[in-house]
Amino acid sequence: MLSNVSKLDFNDFIDAMAGLVCAVFIVLTCNIVTGIMLAL
Repeated sequence: MLSNVSKLDFNDFIDAMAGLVCAVFIVLTCNIVTGIMLAL
């Protein structure tokens, strides 16, 4: 999953941070649905 973080386009800050926050919350909560919900 973390290999996909390197594919984020960090020139577009808002989209990149949304993806990064989603990945972090998925790991912290151990729940995909909660991670996606908190990132939106």
